Amino acid sequence: MSSYNYKYIKIDSNTGKSEYKIWKNTSFWQSNIWANILQKTHQAQDIFVCFSDTHAVLLERRTIFRNYTGLYILGIERNLINPDLLAFIQSNISTSNDLFLQIEPLEKVHSTKYIAQSTAPFRRFIEPVTAILSLKTSEESLLTSFAEKGRYNIRLAQKRWVTTKWIKWWDLYGEKTYLEAFYDILEETTKRDGFSHNSLAYYRHFIETLEENNAGWLLVAERDGILHAAGIFAYWWKTAIYYYGASSSDREIRRDMATYLLQWSAIQEGMKRGCETYDFLGISEDGTGKLAGVTEFKLRFNPEKKYWPQESIIIFQPMLLKLLQMISTVRKMLQWR
Repeated sequence: MSSYNYKYIKIDSNTGKSEYKIWKNTSFWQSNIWANILQKTHQAQDIFVCFSDTHAVLLERRTIFRNYTGLYILGIERNLINPDLLAFIQSNISTSNDLFLQIEPLEKVHSTKYIAQSTAPFRRFIEPVTAILSLKTSEESLLTSFAEKGRYNIRLAQKRWVTTKWIKWWDLYGEKTYLEAFYDILEETTKRDGFSHNSLAYYRHFIETLEENNAGWLLVAERDGILHAAGIFAYWWKTAIYYYGASSSDREIRRDMATYLLQWSAIQEGMKRGCETYDFLGISEDGTGKLAGVTEFKLRFNPEKKYWPQESIIIFQPMLLKLLQMISTVRKMLQWR
């Protein structure tokens, strides 16, 4: 068996932009842009790049419970996972506080003595089902392919003089910035749909990193100076990604169907950049649950459902992990009372 002779670097979250070689055909979650976002937002406790002469893998350490942590490899291609890498991580990076290594692959990873498919001990970061729209066609053909309701709502928004534009996070919207206005309607959206959201600083750092790398911005839809909807869209290599979205809860505003025009503008940008796919990110597999509303909305653009493989888990401390899972379950039960 060949040896990959791995080494690693640890990216300091307090320093500036990390510089290391990540091939462009890797996923967004394995890119230097994602590493920079993790740096600025402090979502990961530690960030590592494990590399050999032929490839590099981005590894995150995230806090699980108090001082206990988990290691994560997100959006990885199957051919980058091998026994040498897993053994290297366990020998050189994992500590006594790390409970497990969780791999969320884009292709099925075959079970070995090192790794097995299992359910995420605490949470999965990449939603298991997504909606992918092919952009390898003309704008006219793509628009025609949308569900009738989707096409109708795009035209309706245009007829009602809704307009879209890309903005910098510091651009002003009255006495606020557009970012702050986005955050306001994001709070409306999450309350309406039963989701949670991150801090204002998190979204600022996210957009700022995209802007620095010409990899996306904040896109807004408005009419008569009133913000109707906004979203954060990322463009990495051949993929456009609908990462975060928000819309007003005002009934009159919602009748203008600005969210449909917002998506269409983001899709058009992806086509201009030469992207081949547009990823709507998470949807509900059966159209129920918390994602029911956003699933209905996304499917009106007639994308194909894409099922990502089961996550793969290497458990370092099984007894302690089970105990912390029990504690976490009890705490959630008490919160619901």
